[in-house]
Amino acid sequence: MKRIFALICLALITIVSASAQKKEVLALTEELNALKTQNVELQTQIDQLTAIAESNKLFAEQLKTMVAAYQDLESSYKSNSEQVVAITTKIDELIASMQSDEEVATEEVEQTPQYEIDGDVNCGLIRIRQGVYYGFINPEGKIIIAPKYEKVTHFDRNRAFFKLNDKWGIIDNTGKVILAAQYDSIEEFDNNNIARFTLNGKYGLVNINGKVIASAQYDKIWSYDYDDGYYEAEKGAYEYAVYTDGRVQSW
Repeated sequence: MKRIFALICLALITIVSASAQKKEVLALTEELNALKTQNVELQTQIDQLTAIAESNKLFAEQLKTMVAAYQDLESSYKSNSEQVVAITTKIDELIASMQSDEEVATEEVEQTPQYEIDGDVNCGLIRIRQGVYYGFINPEGKIIIAPKYEKVTHFDRNRAFFKLNDKWGIIDNTGKVILAAQYDSIEEFDNNNIARFTLNGKYGLVNINGKVIASAQYDKIWSYDYDDGYYEAEKGAYEYAVYTDGRVQSW
């Protein structure tokens, strides 16, 4: 009887022990399954990180290639910049040389007489002709009065008679206009430094300073009468005495 009871107890203990072990096995199985799940998730993350690493590696290679290409471009740019500077410098030198040549050519043209000498020295000036126009130079060849007159006399008493636009006037030896070109003709100065001029068929008188002492209103004006001290003039049926100071007397 005691043996049977002992066997029953042992069996109960075995059952209880087996049940506990089964529970433990179940718990361990669940834990194992959870670990497997975690391993799957970790493997997924590992795969993702591996893909990122591979992508980064590829990007790093691409970046390295781009850096090398940039360095090549930078080197080429530097080389091109140096060539640009060299070419620009050469162009500037050529332009400067061309400008210098032009200046020399211009100076040579300016120094080369483009006119003809037309007379001797009078009052420090020499008459010249350029085409159909006349002017004056000094003995050194410098143009003092530009060739612009249709006709011009040689200087006498530092005065010359010039024709411009088909009218006559008077200039001095600096080119200053003493009497504007407005008369049809002007004769040379006499010993009183007075000249006769004509306008529209009438005669008048002007002195060496360009002052008109008798307007163009007379039909005739004769030469100065040194005995009587005046110019005899005629207008219509009347005769006049015109004095050098501009006074007029009729008789």
